Amino acid sequence: RIVMALSSITSTEERLDSVSFALPYYDSDQSLTTAANGPASLEEMKGKVVGVDTGSTGDMWTTEHSDANGFDSISRYEGLAPAMLDLAAGRIDGYISDIPALLYFVRDKPNLQVVERIETGEKYSFMFDKDSPLAAQVNTAITELKEDGTVAALHEKWFGKAPEAGTSTATVLDMP
Repeated sequence: RIVMALSSITSTEERLDSVSFALPYYDSDQSLTTAANGPASLEEMKGKVVGVDTGSTGDMWTTEHSDANGFDSISRYEGLAPAMLDLAAGRIDGYISDIPALLYFVRDKPNLQVVERIETGEKYSFMFDKDSPLAAQVNTAITELKEDGTVAALHEKWFGKAPEAGTSTATVLDMP
């Protein structure tokens, strides 16, 4: 019933067993967001409360790395908005989630800041039925949009800065 899916969908080896993806268009990675006067890195989150979206890749990463980072506890939320309210109110010290959502959210909120990219290797892509010929057509379109600067211009418009060099947002990569 669905020909193509586009959202914050990460291409994974497990998913490639049953679906196809076009080339990645965004290195989603995770990130740490804090209050402007709060911790400035994961290292400074030792003994602090961190928030995540329940069941998200940020939740999985944070749970797996909780001991190594010395988090006091993990608070789980059903979405970005309630977590950001708690972060601004000081009920949590940091929030870990997909970097594009947080870059967009904080761009006009001087009381909040994305302080660290957490490299997880996650990359967003368009998802299709397994071996769909449409994947190759979308791949060609994404390649053209990257090469002519459209993707970089959109990144700058919506996130307030150019995409980082070497990321899938700035670089044409192979289809997975």
